[in-house]
Amino acid sequence: MEKTSINIEAKGKPKKGYYAQSANALFNFMEKPEFLETALLKKALIPRYYVEDVGFLNLEADGDRYDDIEVLQKCFCDIQLSKLFAELYVNCKGEDYESLSDKDKQRALSKKTHPDFYGKYAIAFSKEWGVEHKLQPINYLNKNGQAARSLSKAFTDLMSQEDLPLSLIDDLLNRFAYTKPVQGTMEKVFFDENDKKKTLLYDKIFHDEKEWRYVPDVSLMNNHTLENVHANPQAIDERDSWNENLQDEKYKDLWLNFNYEDIKYLLVPDNDSRDRLIKYIVSLPSDKFGLEEGIKKQIIISKIMVLENIREDI
Repeated sequence: MEKTSINIEAKGKPKKGYYAQSANALFNFMEKPEFLETALLKKALIPRYYVEDVGFLNLEADGDRYDDIEVLQKCFCDIQLSKLFAELYVNCKGEDYESLSDKDKQRALSKKTHPDFYGKYAIAFSKEWGVEHKLQPINYLNKNGQAARSLSKAFTDLMSQEDLPLSLIDDLLNRFAYTKPVQGTMEKVFFDENDKKKTLLYDKIFHDEKEWRYVPDVSLMNNHTLENVHANPQAIDERDSWNENLQDEKYKDLWLNFNYEDIKYLLVPDNDSRDRLIKYIVSLPSDKFGLEEGIKKQIIISKIMVLENIREDI
């Protein structure tokens, strides 16, 4: 019997830089409209120090254990629009959670999608833009794996040495700046029904977030006598004042600057939020645009997408 050959011919080719199985945009989510408005006014996303749990690495030096570090960063997620509303694993624990009413516990556990947890306002750029601006996919480590053990040992060995080359120190800090456990715990501020501030501990599968991260270059940090990673508990406690200082224009070279034409999407939760953002864009100073100000503002407005409308159509 003669064999039949099957010829499957590709219909077209993906364009350069096209990602077939992940998003082609990187989203930075935020909780308040003011944060998005500030980004549009400054044409920049300003990195902030965030505490990261590194307890899974069992880092020790000179009898001290380091369970927390803080990293100067701006985070993005690599999630397709159709998956933004996928319900993720969420669990809460800790004294503040146990002190909540049943109603507030239910509200705390309702944050199951990425926008619910990180905020329903967002600005998105192409992934190609992210690569050009030195964004980096972070490393998700299995706490039981060889990579985690190797990083822990490198830390212990280096901390026991004197007069280390700066290149080795910078390399180690960079590894921590772009590392997260596959699954772990993070703190999140929560306001109960009496508007009292609580700090809840959430168990999360971080790998689902598909995070890319911007961390300012070490050489730029040195110009400002700043560090991109802190392990000192006192420095961690002072992060609010550090973050406030970073708003100053003198730190602009550390910001993640963009042009309006770089924006791919602007996300808002509902139609009222859309209307507010449109009015804000119209009010932006003329000197931010140059020629054809009106057309350029209309183009930005055209990139606004409403999350509740997207949800209805998925």
